[in-house]
Amino acid sequence: MEITRPFLLLLLLLLPVLYYGFRRSLVDLSRTQRIISLCVRIIIVLLLILSVADLQYLKTDDKLAVMFLADISDSISADGLTKSTEYINEALESRSGNQQVGIIAFTDKAEILQAAHLENQRSSEEKLDLAETKQTWIDADEDAADTTNIAQAIETAWSVFPANANKRIVLITDGIETQGDAIHTGLRGKDFGIQIDTVPIYPSDDPEVMVQRIEAPAQVKQGAPFNLEVLIHSNHDDIAQINLYKNKFEVAKKEVRLVEGENRVLFTETSMESGTLTYDATCRTTQDTRYDNNRAFGIVSVSGKPRVLLIDENESQTRYLMRVLEDAKIRVDVRNGLGVPHELADLQNYELVIFSDVPANRLNEKQMELIRTYVQDLGGGFMMLGSENSYGLGGYYKTPIEEILPVRTDTEKKKETPSLAMMLVIDKSGSMGGIKIELAKEAARATVELLGPRDKIGVIAFDGSPFWITEMHDASDKQFISNQVGSITAGGGTNLYPALQQAYFALTETSAKLKHVIVLSDGHSQPGDWYGIASSMYSERITVSTVGIGSGADMNMLGDLAKWGGGRDYFTQDPYNVPQIFAKETVTASKSAIIDEPFIPQRIKPTQVLSGIDLELAPFLLGYVATHPRPTAEIFLVSDRGDPILASWQYGLGKAVAFTSDAKARWASDWLEWPGYGKFWTQLVRDTMRKTTLSNFQAEITKEKGVAHLAIDALSETGDFLNELDSDISLIGPDLKKKQLAISQTSPGRYELDFPTQDVGPYFLNIMQKQAGEIVNTQVTGTVVSYPEEYLVHNANESLLTQLSTVSGGKFNISAEEAFRSPENPVILRIHLWRPFLITALILLLIDIALRRIDFRNISG
Repeated sequence: MEITRPFLLLLLLLLPVLYYGFRRSLVDLSRTQRIISLCVRIIIVLLLILSVADLQYLKTDDKLAVMFLADISDSISADGLTKSTEYINEALESRSGNQQVGIIAFTDKAEILQAAHLENQRSSEEKLDLAETKQTWIDADEDAADTTNIAQAIETAWSVFPANANKRIVLITDGIETQGDAIHTGLRGKDFGIQIDTVPIYPSDDPEVMVQRIEAPAQVKQGAPFNLEVLIHSNHDDIAQINLYKNKFEVAKKEVRLVEGENRVLFTETSMESGTLTYDATCRTTQDTRYDNNRAFGIVSVSGKPRVLLIDENESQTRYLMRVLEDAKIRVDVRNGLGVPHELADLQNYELVIFSDVPANRLNEKQMELIRTYVQDLGGGFMMLGSENSYGLGGYYKTPIEEILPVRTDTEKKKETPSLAMMLVIDKSGSMGGIKIELAKEAARATVELLGPRDKIGVIAFDGSPFWITEMHDASDKQFISNQVGSITAGGGTNLYPALQQAYFALTETSAKLKHVIVLSDGHSQPGDWYGIASSMYSERITVSTVGIGSGADMNMLGDLAKWGGGRDYFTQDPYNVPQIFAKETVTASKSAIIDEPFIPQRIKPTQVLSGIDLELAPFLLGYVATHPRPTAEIFLVSDRGDPILASWQYGLGKAVAFTSDAKARWASDWLEWPGYGKFWTQLVRDTMRKTTLSNFQAEITKEKGVAHLAIDALSETGDFLNELDSDISLIGPDLKKKQLAISQTSPGRYELDFPTQDVGPYFLNIMQKQAGEIVNTQVTGTVVSYPEEYLVHNANESLLTQLSTVSGGKFNISAEEAFRSPENPVILRIHLWRPFLITALILLLIDIALRRIDFRNISG
């Protein structure tokens, strides 16, 4: 017996009160009946006191519940999964009748394959297959097995153990944990009597080679040689070819002889380019099992001449701007729209990105998000120049690029701008289901928002037949039209011609100066007289543009329709480009964005950027793209109409500039010979570029077990330690989300922090440190997780498994027969008696009431 709250036994001192009450009672009952009533009351009080004091009956029991925890992560080979399966199935054969069994498979998550309850036992005929379980997980999520969290698996086992049994975990794993802390969790479990036995799974003898990492300096100077070491681990002797790539271009290769264990392959590099360089080393051998771990990446920051990326669809037109910037010792790389960076590492090579002439449909959503992250979170500079493919004309309305700009790409239509009647003819056939039809609706709504109050719009959707979504309607009633567009659903065949006829008839009845049709389709329509209807529309000043989505679109027919209808044809494989194409078409058709008239830009606000430039002597610019300034933007130059020509603002950590005319031989043809042309662009570019400081600060990043460690050594120019610096450090991971990090000074001049690196991909750190309010260090550094840690070649972590079994009172490397061995210390079952005590007290209370209310002498008489 045991009482958990013995201090409550002091309530027994109340028993004399009952006796006192008995002696003083005036109840007219027989003495025997009164004595029986007193005894009943004393028993009731005793039962209540023992209930609240929690009297327990203790007994021992050798009942055993065993939970098998099987690691099925990628570090366990197919042979290892087979051995784990055989181990569990063999152990189950040795189980006796009163022993309970549970099975849990785990990677970074844990799934209960069988809970430890007697009524839910796996039959001897129902064999376990862990390889099949793993394949099911991978079919649902290809990354399901690339991490290991032993602690999570142990905690899951806790939740399914039965209460009144000895608890034992049999952990079958290689002990390679990439998340969590198994030792700490095992210690916590011991407090609850949970014992952990460990069974190591050793790697197979299959030949395996992996590239562990590239060791390279975090920072080097332009033109200075530096060493790169590629670390390769092999479990056998072999011949290997090592290829080294810089920013995806091969720069060196070596054939080396690998020995069992660690191998180091040395490369010497010299970068004549500044920026952030991504090195990539690959290894090919004659014998290997896993190929996912044959590549590793390293990042090197090269300080030197600043670099600018200039994007223009017509690269030959960039020579004027390129020449003046390179004369000012600014390196310029020119690309067309296909060269817009797809990776943050590529953008990091540049201090400034200039969009000179590139439409929005050349970029996908991710590329735009990358540029926004580059400016907002990594301090990069961004500039857009005017052209027929820029701002609203380029389709940038409501895109991440527009968010960066200090001007809006939608414009307020002037009274002198001709009115526009627009018809949208949208394919709603079955092939347009899902995201396509949703983006088509989004594109239609964006079109409505870009139209002016004097414009009109109608929307026809078609499958096998045309359906009016909204007849020709004032574009000012945007909410009504948006609601109507929302009703479009996909389904049916494809027959464009009747819908195009309806659009034609509707536009002939309007009095708008400009009339335009946009056709959207992803398939082949039934036949129609395309030339006849397009030429008829064109003869009545109705233009037709077409948009084809995907490989199923009839681009020949759509192209001819646009050509005969005097419009433009577009094709995209990415449905996410459709809203940008519609926006571009709407602005182009409205003829409200391009201002083709000579003007001299007027300075309305002094700025250091234009210092020393006499704009009064500047020749005419011949045109620009109309935009609308944002409230917080700084406007430095305007046209004679008051439209912004040069605007700037701070966007996050970076700066963005809008110059709405151009820098080439269309609108700026007279500027090309102006002596101030070079100074204007050089000063503007330098002011917009990312600012970096050259200092004696060294940043080093190391990685282990899903965590990276950043160490910064801060020294002054004289070599003295810089202490108590104010640090602002932000992290951009593979998901492009920004996280602020706190760093601590750990010793004189040394600052350190840790951050998680569990996802594969690049991690960039934007570092800014100040002393007394003055910036003393700004730099961007980074690291790359080349592949999950599961793919590293490891021996079983016997140290962790031995320690885990020791701290929890279990055994290391037990046989299958030992899994169900009798517990050394049988479990003590605690039977709480409060429930039967309370029930008994309640029954006795009813008896006591009867004894006090009924005179049994009268009954006997």
